[in-house]
Amino acid sequence: MPSYDYTQFEDMEWGERYPADPAIVGASVWREFADVVSPEELLRQLQAVGFGTLRQNQKPCVFVSHRLADVARAKSLASAARAAGFDKWLDVEDPNLQTLSKVTGPLSLAAHAAAIACVIEMGLLNSTHVLALLSVNSPGSAWIPYEYGRVKDRRNITTDQAACFLDPGAPQPPAEYFCLGTSLPHDQAFQVWLASERAKFPATASPAPARTS
Repeated sequence: MPSYDYTQFEDMEWGERYPADPAIVGASVWREFADVVSPEELLRQLQAVGFGTLRQNQKPCVFVSHRLADVARAKSLASAARAAGFDKWLDVEDPNLQTLSKVTGPLSLAAHAAAIACVIEMGLLNSTHVLALLSVNSPGSAWIPYEYGRVKDRRNITTDQAACFLDPGAPQPPAEYFCLGTSLPHDQAFQVWLASERAKFPATASPAPARTS
């Protein structure tokens, strides 16, 4: 997620986990409602926020959507995006989600699921791109279609800001709605996509060149 390091807020209370920064989409809604409404209602409030307008001086951030069985590959793709000058959001690296996955506390099953969805929604709201990792494990996923669709629904989004990486074994062709974005059939295509999309944000710092010795 751009504009703040979420690992700094993992020990804070639920309602204070996102700082009051106007650059962070949804933060004001989170701080206003998180402690006073149910997770289900907070999720509805966040889904009503909208994505806002992309700014050229905004550092691009890619949301990597994947199945848990593909976490190693997802981390590799996220690291490549980071090296190309993107911020990244990956569920297994968000301490808010890791805490929720271990402790349910007094929450009902439905409220616990909604709380997880709230954290994911904050990642989606603050990402400029989504990359869906499609593999032999992807069929049956509820989250990948939702996450891909949420960023694809961004007002004025270009199709290139939503992409799917086709790992070996992924259904060929993928589900029809994935074809509304960019299909990346191999690593070279992924690197070309990263470079092309990163170039659309010229006002932000580019990655430093690799040092040679």
